[in-house]
Amino acid sequence: MQPSLPSNTSPVLPHPAPTGGTSTRRHDLDWLRVILFGLLIWFHLGVFTFWLFPDEEVPLSVLFVVDVMHQWRLAALFLISGMGTAFAFRRRDVKTFLNERLVRLGVPLLFATYVLLGGLLAPIETLWLLLVPFPGSDAMPYAHLWFLRNLLLYSVMLAPLFAYVRSNPESGPVRAARWTVDAGQGLALIAVPALILATSAVFTKPWHSGEVGMWWEFPHYFLFTLFGYLAIQTGAAWFERIEALRWWLLVTTLPLSMLWFSIKHDGPGGLMEGG
Repeated sequence: MQPSLPSNTSPVLPHPAPTGGTSTRRHDLDWLRVILFGLLIWFHLGVFTFWLFPDEEVPLSVLFVVDVMHQWRLAALFLISGMGTAFAFRRRDVKTFLNERLVRLGVPLLFATYVLLGGLLAPIETLWLLLVPFPGSDAMPYAHLWFLRNLLLYSVMLAPLFAYVRSNPESGPVRAARWTVDAGQGLALIAVPALILATSAVFTKPWHSGEVGMWWEFPHYFLFTLFGYLAIQTGAAWFERIEALRWWLLVTTLPLSMLWFSIKHDGPGGLMEGG
């Protein structure tokens, strides 16, 4: 029997979009980011250890935890990064925002690529691979720092929208975000992003497999960054709705995850596929 949505959930009233003067910092998001990076380290330790043993020697329960985690760990990071980007843009114009993104994301990316990962041994080839949109996991010179590269690209791509929304706080994107939070006592907040992500997958997944932030994963994580930004534009409404739905989401997530894992485990695909 599937649990129903909480009947005592009161409607979440629309909140004005945050203005440039708001400076409230959400420390819970900072802690979520720290926890996610901790899980990221544990995930990679586990995955690289699994490759040393036959699949049948790895407990199914461990595979379940790791495989399910792989579906949302990076998406959650990009969602929170989108929220952080919304806060970062509030007191900055487009030029200042992009300059800060280049310093905070671009400089560490270049330093790691050229100094730590040996890019100085072939600087021209490394530069070319940095500029190629999707060089492939075997050729990308920045290794696991593809996260910084993607986030930098997303910041550049979304900067015009950020500027537009700040100048037009009652614009279409903000109204759409508020409606998604308010409609159906939370059903729209679950259904609308899922439909958008499914549509993106239909148009991108058939052409190439996902590869560490490339191909279909690039628009996939772009959308999560955008969702995070728009969530902040609803003011407190998004957080209030998530708070109201938290128990329903927790109760339904476990059985749905088990159903998904059983279907995937019996079908084709490896541990690192999907996302």
